[in-house]
This record gives sequence, C-alpha cells and structure tokens, in this order.
Amino acid sequence: MSQRAIPQQSIFVEREGWVYYVTNWQKRFAEPCRPKLVRLSPRHFVRYNELKEKGRSQKTIALLLFKRVPAKVTTAPPPAPGRAVTVRMEKIAPREDKNPGSRTVTIDITMLTHEQVLALLQRVLRERLPGLRALPLTELRRLYLAVVELRREAKT
Repeated sequence: MSQRAIPQQSIFVEREGWVYYVTNWQKRFAEPCRPKLVRLSPRHFVRYNELKEKGRSQKTIALLLFKRVPAKVTTAPPPAPGRAVTVRMEKIAPREDKNPGSRTVTIDITMLTHEQVLALLQRVLRERLPGLRALPLTELRRLYLAVVELRREAKT
C-alpha cells in the first residue's frame, strides 16, 4: 500500500478483504506523515464490521476497539446487595484530609473490567495466579465475591 493511496483523515483502511488500523491517525490529522498500519485481528475485524453496520464513525469505532475507559465512581445509590465491591484505594496525590492514608470506595462489580477484577482477586488471595486470566469475566466476578464472602465469614 502506498502512502498516497491512504487519505490523510483515515483511521481504518480496507484493502483486499482486510481492514488495517492507522495507529498514528491522531498525528496524521494534525500534520501530514506516513501512516503506520496494523492489520486487525479476527476478533477486532468482526467487532469493526458490527460497529460499521450500526453506522458508527471511524473515530468512534477506533475508540471503542482500542481505548480503555476506566471505571467511573458514580454518586448513584449503591447496587443490589451482593453485587457491590469495597475497594481500598491509596491516594495518588498528597492533599489535606481528615483521614490520611487510604480511602474506601464502593463500586458496582459489573463496572469493573476483566483486568480490574483479576487484580482485586489476586490482591485478596495474596497470590499471583496467571491461570485465572483464562476465566471469563462473569466467572471471575463470581469467584471474587465467593472469596470475599468466605473471608468475611472466617473473620466472624
């Protein structure tokens, strides 16, 4: 593929049945430069076509495929019992506070990503278990809630 064949404002390029992602599209929007292309994996290819059929823009598709959105803490009422997770978070920046150290935040477990639930589970177990990565997100959530409940029962 030559550089001239790829429009300056393209994020995805479809050629010969393949879809390529322009990894430096944000830089190319600001200044002309050579595109860096990566062929989409089969999983990303399927997701790309689903989003394209729904009429999503190239920018929206790129953000949905490749950008990770951190879990947000909302001020909504707490979720149903048994579905909430209490997480102790260390402060990122020092600031004046009545309670120095760490804070406790309640987050709905369904808002957490696979990696976040895995990190919480490994922290509770005090063990790094690489095999847990293969578990589906729903099973990880169920396992985490079961471990937390067992720990709670053991303390009482």
